[in-house]
Amino acid sequence: MKKSFLIFLIFILFAAVSFSGCLGLLSDSGETNETDVNISEIYDLNVFIPTVSGHEKVVESGTYFTVSNSSDVQVVLLVDNKKEIQILKETGLFGLSSTRIKDVYFITNENFSMTTDGINETVSSPVILPLEYAQKESSRDVKLILEENFSGILVYTMTPMIGSNSFSVNDGTQAVQIILSEDYETGNRLFGKPSPNPDSIQTDSNGQKILTWNAPIGNVSVKYYKNSAPFYFTLASIVLLALIGLIWFRYQYQIRKLRQITHLSDPNSEEGFRNKK
Repeated sequence: MKKSFLIFLIFILFAAVSFSGCLGLLSDSGETNETDVNISEIYDLNVFIPTVSGHEKVVESGTYFTVSNSSDVQVVLLVDNKKEIQILKETGLFGLSSTRIKDVYFITNENFSMTTDGINETVSSPVILPLEYAQKESSRDVKLILEENFSGILVYTMTPMIGSNSFSVNDGTQAVQIILSEDYETGNRLFGKPSPNPDSIQTDSNGQKILTWNAPIGNVSVKYYKNSAPFYFTLASIVLLALIGLIWFRYQYQIRKLRQITHLSDPNSEEGFRNKK
């Protein structure tokens, strides 16, 4: 009976995983209907142009912003003539569920091109296209399926199922820029650090930490934490050690007190305790 019940549970779990991967093709769809929105109020159109072999090279890159006091990640993705666009997929246990995205906008310009000038002109004069899309998800990746090829800048916000202070850039971008908001930090072995090591780490005038990978091999991941986390951890450790010290001194005090009482009641005892032979 127990064996058949276990087999039934395994079958249900397998079916749930398969169901999640297959029906992800039809689960989410949307359209960017708001073409008159002020995109600069929602996103910083910071397009990353990496430096490869000492020269700037325009490639399909991604910039990923952590949001202060939130586990959301804002994404600015440079897209070159794609009908299927891969986006971030949540990792871990909740990676089996459908990836949740919001505030999706397709931005371009009549003079857009995969050049520095073309990108700068698009950023300064963005035009939002009302494109329909479907979200296709499998166990390996998540893609937005468009009705026609798109070239320009895709922006969206990925919202994890549960709060998290880490994410992995697993959308196949050729260059990666991660910008931590001014109240976050990374690089501590205990609290978390980026992997692999970034090509550069800078801090801008707003206190944001900027990490860049010009040509990463494999996925880039980063675990970040509040700036105050190491201080509070050190403070908590000191308090804990102080409590342990107080408990130890109290224990020693109680032992000495017990020995004195025992010695008064039995003067023939050694160090306050009866010598048993």
